[in-house]
Order: sequence, then structure tokens, then C-alpha cells
Amino acid sequence: AWDRHWAPIEFSDENGNPAGISMAYLSAIEKMLGIEFDMGHDLGWKQIETKVENREIDMFSCVAITSRRLEHLEFTATFLSLPIVIFAREDMPYIRDLSEMSDQRIAVVGGYAVDQWISHDYPSFSIHRTASIKEGLALLRQDRVDAVLCNVLAGNYYLSQIGAHDIKIAGETSYKLKLRMAVRKDWPVFSRILQKALNALPEAEKNLFYRKWALVKYEKGFDYELFWKIMAIISIGILAVVIWNRYM
Repeated sequence: AWDRHWAPIEFSDENGNPAGISMAYLSAIEKMLGIEFDMGHDLGWKQIETKVENREIDMFSCVAITSRRLEHLEFTATFLSLPIVIFAREDMPYIRDLSEMSDQRIAVVGGYAVDQWISHDYPSFSIHRTASIKEGLALLRQDRVDAVLCNVLAGNYYLSQIGAHDIKIAGETSYKLKLRMAVRKDWPVFSRILQKALNALPEAEKNLFYRKWALVKYEKGFDYELFWKIMAIISIGILAVVIWNRYM
């Protein structure tokens, strides 16, 4: 299972083919193991999760751990870690803590990890669930929601695509998206095989996957100081993953 609306992590390109960071990892693993992944059909995220739980789909290419998913899946170690940030219109003051947003309308992609986390931690919040990050940002520009919560890479990617100069990163959250591959729970051996393949990938190749898709064009209208602080945190996180994998 993979997400067709989650660029630059994974998405359908203009020809409908899978692209992005996680797809680069899958392609490298296919070559290493001599296998071919069946990329499946075009489904919404909630449909995908249901089919994984029913074992109609065997694995996720890139997903974060949630309590619900732990019941059904075996996870590899993290191969990409991204902070969840708050996107808002230019007139929104800096948000130091999510608790300050109790009276705001917040958009998240329905079924994503951040949806499950915030629904659990802030049950009184007014949550607007969308089909994609791009849809959430469109609602934000139309003043139909006050903020969008998503990972910094995907949020900025879609802002650059729609040329939204009136939206900024208005704050950080304590959430971090630690992305992994995940396999149905009755296939633990395959999960270990995937982990060995991930460990065997050269670090230079992994860095190339990230740089190719993460370095998109950012227009004016962003909080550059905050953005580069966040990108520094991402780099530190990637370095920590590399060190941990070498240790393992």
C-alpha cells in the first residue's frame, strides 16, 4: 500500500507512476532482493488501512506507528523522520503549543498518523478531516479552516506547487513522523528481510533519495528562519537513524 497524494514522500507522477522518497527505497530493495512489489490500486487512505487490517493488502511502503496499526503490523526501523508543523495564514501569530489552538478549526488528512494522535491527545479540538494535504491547504486559503497540521516536507512541497504566498509555518508541534515500512503481523520473517535490505543500502544512496525529492523550490511567504531550523532538525534525525542502523 502506498499513498498517491503525499509528495514528495510518495505520490503518483504525471503518468500515474509511483514516485518519491519511499518509492526510491522500494525500487532499490526490489533490485537487491530480486522481487517485484505489486503497487495495487488507487484507493483512499481509509480504504487502504481497512484492507491492510483485513490482510487484503500485505504491507505499507512508508507509515508511522500508531496504537491501531501496532495491532496488525510488524514495523522496520525508521528510515525517515520528519517534524509535524502548523501551517496557517500570514495573519496568524506564532503558535508555541498546540493547546493554544483549542478554539481553532484544524485540518488533518483523515486516517493519517497525525489524525490519530491529535484525536487522542486533544479530543475537544475541532478537527476537519480531508482527503489530502493539498485539499487541506486549499481550505486554509479559503478561510474554511484556521490551520493545517502535516509534516514539513509535504506541506511545503504542496505550497510550492500551488504558489501559496499567503501561508506560512506558524509553529511546531511535539509530534514527529518516524516513517517505516510495515508488514502484516503474520509475516514477521518478511519484516526482518526488509530490515536487512534497508540496513544494506549504502548511506550515500539513501542521502541521494532524500536530496532528489526534498529539495523543491520554496517561494516567498514562508517563515524561512523557522523552516531552516526544522530542516536542521530533520538532518540531525536522519544522522541519528544512520548511526542507529550502523549500530544494529
